[in-house]
Amino acid sequence: MRIAILGTRGIPNNYGGSETNAEILSPIFVQMGHDVTVYSPDEHPYRGDEWNGVKIRRITCRESRFGIWATLLYDYLCLRDAIRSEFDVILELGYVPCALFYPLWRRGALLCTNMDGLEWKRSKWGPLLRRFALLTERLAARHSDVLIADNPAIQDYHEEKYGRTSEYISYGARLI
Repeated sequence: MRIAILGTRGIPNNYGGSETNAEILSPIFVQMGHDVTVYSPDEHPYRGDEWNGVKIRRITCRESRFGIWATLLYDYLCLRDAIRSEFDVILELGYVPCALFYPLWRRGALLCTNMDGLEWKRSKWGPLLRRFALLTERLAARHSDVLIADNPAIQDYHEEKYGRTSEYISYGARLI
């Protein structure tokens, strides 16, 4: 199976939660015999074309220069590239802002979206970004083939708010 992982700032992890998820999950998929590609911004410090058997596909977005607009462009370019590359599964590890482009989706690959909590309720974002996050949540819930929840409360929320069943996959922890 050909799997694309989007919604991260690349692997190896240099940023946060979705990147940790991609860093741990992608080599497991490779060990299972799958062909896995993780999308990464061109400014990521890791310069290799592969990491632990996982292909790295760089997308130019110049976040350091264009800020939040580069993030929007990056998500669009990643999704567009993944659609054109004929993957079997596209795993989106965060829907904000990528879900804005889900209505453009042409079917082929199975689109699986990790809904990543209630982003629109985060106090660190102002009112405009909160409304945008709620819009993208709705789009992700409507257009994804599979929704993934990382805890039962989010799973219940998807059912109540959108009438959608989501797959419950809890995050784990590395034992040191």
